[in-house]
Amino acid sequence: MSKYYKDWLETDVKELKGFDIKDLSSIVFFRDPFRSLFIAPNLFFSPADGIILYQKEILPDEKTIEIKGRNFTLKNLFMNDKFDKKCLVIGIFLTFLDVHIVRIPTSGYVFYKELPCIRSKNQPMIFLEKKLLEEKTLDYSSANYLFYNSRKINKIVCPKLNYTYYMVEISDSDVDLSLHLKSSGKFHLQGDRLSVIRYGSQVDLVLPVDTRFKFELLQKDGMHVEAGRDVLIKI
Repeated sequence: MSKYYKDWLETDVKELKGFDIKDLSSIVFFRDPFRSLFIAPNLFFSPADGIILYQKEILPDEKTIEIKGRNFTLKNLFMNDKFDKKCLVIGIFLTFLDVHIVRIPTSGYVFYKELPCIRSKNQPMIFLEKKLLEEKTLDYSSANYLFYNSRKINKIVCPKLNYTYYMVEISDSDVDLSLHLKSSGKFHLQGDRLSVIRYGSQVDLVLPVDTRFKFELLQKDGMHVEAGRDVLIKI
């Protein structure tokens, strides 16, 4: 269940202190625990285990320096100058200690594609993670990796809601790996395992604002959530 990240560090993370780095790397990191599926069309479950960095409505051209460490827009995120929708964006940071299985927030068809890096030089995520685990602080100024690392965009078409939304997967520069478990265009049940993403990574849930729906945020920034278990949004 969701808990504030400092509480998560004092409970779940503390239990892993008995593992050496070999066990953490070969056993803990690659774990894929069984999770029951919960079907609720009016709920968006978390797509990933990790810490909520931000939750904010953003215009396509709006610069949001304060939440990502530098100038950033939705058009940058999608690498699409024609993107013209105001969106609710929720960023979840996966630490090395989190389960790295991405799950689908609602039932729907998933279409995905790789996005090229914005720049040729990769940026590691280790600086943000080091601050988090050692100093128990979330330092957004260390989030430059969002502009360098490989990305994969998922377009999710939800028939039950007649609604389309997106997820962007950002993988660490040391690995640059996000492996989908089904081919593009396949249907997934809510909570299904969607992909495997490696090492310190981030998943951004991007929900275009729709006058038919009112998005109610159920978590706060800084909460540690689990994929397919914790609800982020109720409509």
